[in-house]
Amino acid sequence: SVIIGNGVTSVGNWAFDYCSSLTIYCEAESQPSGWSSGWNYSDCPVYWYSENEPSTDGNYWHYGTSGEIIIWE
Repeated sequence: SVIIGNGVTSVGNWAFDYCSSLTIYCEAESQPSGWSSGWNYSDCPVYWYSENEPSTDGNYWHYGTSGEIIIWE
């Protein structure tokens, strides 16, 4: 797995090519406009950060009290 920090403003095409078993956790709440449309070419699972439990469908996560990743279900 990899965590992409909230300050990342650009991710290019095929950034995670050939990483089919990778899970991507993004500290951003949604894909920033500067990221290439082909950044996740291998279609890895992506989770977007949400401090509060989201009211919309999608893949979201947040940090637990010990800094661990917790998936909102």
